[in-house]
Amino acid sequence: MSELYHVIESQQFTLELLDELYEMADELDPERSYKFLNDKTFFLLFYEPSTRTRVSFQMAMHKLGGSSFMTENAFKFSSVAKGESLEDTIRYYCGMFDLIVLRHPDNNSSQDAVSVATKPIINGGSGSHQHPTQALLDLYTIRCEIGRQDNLDVVMIGDPKYSRTIRSLCYLLSKYPGNHITFLSPDSLKMGQDIKEHLTKHQISFDEFSFLNHEVLSKADVIYVTRIQTDRVPEDADRQHTIDNLLADAEPFILKPEHLDWFKKDSIIMHPMPIQKGQNRELQIDPETDERCVWIEQANDYGLRARMALLLKILNG
Repeated sequence: MSELYHVIESQQFTLELLDELYEMADELDPERSYKFLNDKTFFLLFYEPSTRTRVSFQMAMHKLGGSSFMTENAFKFSSVAKGESLEDTIRYYCGMFDLIVLRHPDNNSSQDAVSVATKPIINGGSGSHQHPTQALLDLYTIRCEIGRQDNLDVVMIGDPKYSRTIRSLCYLLSKYPGNHITFLSPDSLKMGQDIKEHLTKHQISFDEFSFLNHEVLSKADVIYVTRIQTDRVPEDADRQHTIDNLLADAEPFILKPEHLDWFKKDSIIMHPMPIQKGQNRELQIDPETDERCVWIEQANDYGLRARMALLLKILNG
């Protein structure tokens, strides 16, 4: 049995731990209520907006018999508004709860929290750096839908530069042999050198193309689409101009119904959500029109199972 305490980054999950968590997730039924964590409480400390991550964790804790409390806009509706540091906030809530799920715009927020924490910290999203529990459920989705985690041809479309979900999933995919990753994005949103060096170090082959490559998509097992992370663009005098340019650059990468004919019959289309609305909507396919569209199941059933397993592992051994 592997041990698990803090969850800060995807790299910390070993193959043994992933197998254990996924076997637990297979056994848990989201339609049932359990009493495994009847005496446990956790706090969702969110400095950024969230719907799926927040609700998924809350429901996972509820299904396991525990209790959850939260603040969704901690910059405004907590003592942070009075100048309290993240470290002092963490110290306080560690005295009240058994576990804290933290979402914060600072890339180093989870490490800062862990430096003073006396209770487990789960990184619920740290800037453009990582979102390890999203990667956990993403890989679980692939495992359930495709039937394996190795020898996969994975295409990631949209915003590799700022997407913490893409980064985190790359770290997990790099643990399995034979996987190949292709990044499809405008030049302005190419994947960072750190991830490419990590993939190379772990003998995971990858390609990059600055157009929606028909040949690449026709061989893909997994098509993973992300929105353009306009909220990650640094604040400066040219910010809106930069955002407008990024959205214009990304327009040729929008997936539309006519692209469905490009994909294999047994491929899957994923998205970490939310999906942008309006003309910049990066995924213009109705999930009810094609069974290869699995992003609703990815967020709901698979996400709930994976987070139930994670909470159970941390709080119940």
